[in-house]
Amino acid sequence: RSVTSSNAVEGGFAVAYSSAGVTAEATDFGNVTTGPIVFSGTAGETENIVIEILGDNIVEDNETFNVTLGVVTATTTAQIAGITTGAAGVGTINNDDTATVTVAVSPQVTEADIDADVNFSVKLDAEVEGGFTLAFAVTPVGAGVTLAEVTDFTVITTTPLTFTGALGEVQTVTIRIVGDDIVEDNETFLIDLTTVTAPSAEQTADISTVDRTVAIQNDDIAMLTLSAPTITETDANVVANFVATIDAAVEGGFSVAFASDGIGGALISTEGTDITDGATPVAFTGNAGETVNVPITIIGDQIVEENETFKVTLGAVTGASISAEQISRITTGASASAIINNDDTATVTIADVSITETDADQTLNFTATLDA
Repeated sequence: RSVTSSNAVEGGFAVAYSSAGVTAEATDFGNVTTGPIVFSGTAGETENIVIEILGDNIVEDNETFNVTLGVVTATTTAQIAGITTGAAGVGTINNDDTATVTVAVSPQVTEADIDADVNFSVKLDAEVEGGFTLAFAVTPVGAGVTLAEVTDFTVITTTPLTFTGALGEVQTVTIRIVGDDIVEDNETFLIDLTTVTAPSAEQTADISTVDRTVAIQNDDIAMLTLSAPTITETDANVVANFVATIDAAVEGGFSVAFASDGIGGALISTEGTDITDGATPVAFTGNAGETVNVPITIIGDQIVEENETFKVTLGAVTGASISAEQISRITTGASASAIINNDDTATVTIADVSITETDADQTLNFTATLDA
């Protein structure tokens, strides 16, 4: 601080001073100049009082202290009486420190079939004088199937978090991951550090936050199975429905392709004219235990054939509302075989003939006829 004497003082003089914190603590500053301050007595003379500002890494408010002039000495009584003292100057220490509060890198969050609590650490990287509170919110983020639903998690910790302000302090946000048996995508939610409330506006402005997006890793799987009907061929075309079943819920639903093929072995394979595939793929809404018909047209005829066999195999899983993660969790490729039981018969008949015997040998031709 600068101290100025407005008029000349013959012979000069000395003036004592003192410093004291207003909002600043005694640990924030110290006197460097030893008192009293000595003036030579020149009009307009200025002398300096040097105050040391003690550095730290603490987020504080802008703080103030006073420097006050005291008793005048080192001159005559009459001169002392003519010198006005007691002036005070205010010094402001502007805070230069900042702090960041960060949601630590999340632990691996894998959804189970039962509820499980997961603790997320929220860490302060610098000391904050007086402490502060920090509000937070947990919200679904993402797009489409990666967006977590509010039913996927429950926030256990109440907002706001309260920090005492210690360097490296950690508070915990506990989130309950709700278990289920649904094949979902890896879904995400955000731990959003929203509002800092510190003792002063300066401190509040000097504290920043780093949010964290967390993914819930799906652990559920589903399997497609296929069963075959009993089939008896008729003279007209008929639809035989194989039944595909999904054993677990699949969020968003899906479709599965299928194809038929004749097979060999003990039974005769179907010919290309015996069966026709229905529309593929077939669609599932995604309910656990859901069944869907897989239609195969059996071509009717009047041909006496062996009982013939064929198989239907489930193929690729697709869907506009399903992710690659979900597709990878659905086991497909199941097949089922069916026998087309022949219903046709045939009769061979032979017609009567008559002949008149002669003296010579004759050939008599009987006619055998197949009716199918």
